[in-house]
Amino acid sequence: MRKNVVTMIRSLFAVIALSGMVGCGDGNGTSGNPTPVGIPVDLSKFASIFKGVPGSVPQSFPSLQGSDPQGNLLSGSLSMTPGAQIIVLDDGTSCYSSATATTLSQNNSTLVTENITKYFKVSDGSFYRMVAVSDRGSTTYVRTSADSFPHGGVKVGDSGNLGVFQGSDGTTLFIEWAVNPDFNGGTVFVISEQFYSSGMGMTSETHSYYLDAEGNLTKFAFRINISEGTYQVSGAVSGP
Repeated sequence: MRKNVVTMIRSLFAVIALSGMVGCGDGNGTSGNPTPVGIPVDLSKFASIFKGVPGSVPQSFPSLQGSDPQGNLLSGSLSMTPGAQIIVLDDGTSCYSSATATTLSQNNSTLVTENITKYFKVSDGSFYRMVAVSDRGSTTYVRTSADSFPHGGVKVGDSGNLGVFQGSDGTTLFIEWAVNPDFNGGTVFVISEQFYSSGMGMTSETHSYYLDAEGNLTKFAFRINISEGTYQVSGAVSGP
């Protein structure tokens, strides 16, 4: 059973995106005035980090904490590192790249260590490709349809699609985004995934990126929903 759970968690980590984790604080563990729905949101800083635009600042979440379906403690870390320069893929497409390194442990035993590289087209900002590498192998996800990553003109309460991706292991990913209200002018950028494979059926994952009123990333949280229950962790950002 544990092997199956770990395999499912590893597979879910291999996609970047995340439903339902609505902001419940200002990103620093406090509350305040709810951010109104409908006000404009500046996603420029976050979009640059997420897409890996050269010159954007790396982000680190070294102390993720949470629990498994039985209430056991989970711990981990996550880092986001932009590419040093624009790269050209094997099909001639110019892309930004962003590397995400993730670990997840339980009772001092590592469940997951995974490195994911995401590629976004320079021409339109759309999510183009992803490669996930772990001790269990490598999976490449190629889009079958995609929209541009949201940036200008986005308001609190907006939502949309990031795309559909086909994995080299036969999996299919359906990815959406939403901007949820938090507090004190802050927002939560949520990526929602539906992950399907013939062996595991449909599972879901949510990644929530907490942004303050100036658009700075302050906190990260994710939730994985599988048949055994829910795994969730969160933690504050540190310096690069």
